Amino acid sequence: MRSARTAAAVAAAAFLLCACTAVETTAVRDDLGGHVDFQVGGGIAGNRQSLSIGNDGQAVARDDERGTEGRQRLDAARLGQLRTAFAKVEARDERPSPSLSRPCADCVYYSVKATIDGVRHRATLTAGGQDSSPYREVIALLSTILQETLSRSGKNGS
Repeated sequence: MRSARTAAAVAAAAFLLCACTAVETTAVRDDLGGHVDFQVGGGIAGNRQSLSIGNDGQAVARDDERGTEGRQRLDAARLGQLRTAFAKVEARDERPSPSLSRPCADCVYYSVKATIDGVRHRATLTAGGQDSSPYREVIALLSTILQETLSRSGKNGS
């Protein structure tokens, strides 16, 4: 009788221990290997557009002039293109030359802030200036994603 109670007590303790240590976890998606913030501003019309891409591939684009916002989840191929474009650029903090850093009436400015696979990227460039920048492929790709995402304005891009 005593061994039956002991066995029951051990079984109950084991059950409680298992029940208390069971924790539900949610895996955090990291499809991009980091995050990206991209802004385009200036030009004759004074446009200001921004794009944020989270580590899960969720892109959110805003056009401040039009007051619109679009969202989409980037597919694996597009995320791979982004990772490859950033991988081609050595980590750097690239700023425009002093003559280009002053605002002008029709200059278009690009700003990239990103951390991809643990590498931090910062670049602020003007239109024309990005032609010789190692970030030219990154800026071209982000500009395309920005426009694609804005075209989804008002649509559920999940």
